[in-house]
Amino acid sequence: MNDTTNLYREPSVFLTVWDDVVVALTSPRKYIKWAMQPFGRSVAYLCILLAVMALVATAYVNIVLAPQANQAATWVEQHLPRLTFTDGNLSIADGQTFLASDDDQYSVQVDASEKLADVGIDKFYRLGAFVAQDGILLRIDDSTEIVTYSDMHLVNASFDGKDVARWIRDGMRLSWFIVPILVFVYLFIGRMLMTVLITFLFVLFSGFRLNFEHVWSMAIYAQTPALVVSYILFIFGGVPFISTMVFVIYLSMAVSSYNRFMDMKAQLTS
Repeated sequence: MNDTTNLYREPSVFLTVWDDVVVALTSPRKYIKWAMQPFGRSVAYLCILLAVMALVATAYVNIVLAPQANQAATWVEQHLPRLTFTDGNLSIADGQTFLASDDDQYSVQVDASEKLADVGIDKFYRLGAFVAQDGILLRIDDSTEIVTYSDMHLVNASFDGKDVARWIRDGMRLSWFIVPILVFVYLFIGRMLMTVLITFLFVLFSGFRLNFEHVWSMAIYAQTPALVVSYILFIFGGVPFISTMVFVIYLSMAVSSYNRFMDMKAQLTS
């Protein structure tokens, strides 16, 4: 094992993760140092980074979305009558119907006297749902989908607003445990697949002159600015593919620096 590798094995990745984040965000041409380190250290860095991102997502869900969920639970508890499903058909206590809408954004209508074949949702609304006797009609922009109660396994069941409100509140309490796990797994699989694909393309276009593991290691660190941008876009809105563009730009600069380093190394050893 060479001296360079030993240098990178000395400090724990947990101790240097903040410094690594700063460098990953501000100095893509310094990624060369990560190309030479053991690949497992790069994966460990990504796991730490994604764990932090998962906790940020969990905090966002519980700080921003939880109040809205609690408000929805309160409304459902006060207004939703008892729903009874028998042989895949819905009946509502006292034959109640109701309609909820918000300007041109959404419309939710419940009427158990209507069949799916006879209902529709006004195109004026961007999001819509019609809860009918035999299923639910969903509309998002110009696309519609029909889900029957049999598909939802609601063949024989009964619940009211209090039950639904309890499920919503229980789900929000469980989100502190479920959301970080789901977000971490989703991000890890997605980001690793992206780094493998982009790394392969870089190596392919170089005529296989680049070291795959070295570029892959740098690609993992290039996910840092991409993740930051993706979170900003999620909160404030924007073009979804910008984060991918940022990732490719950072990795391109890192690979350019890596190529110059390897050329200088080849000249010194020749």
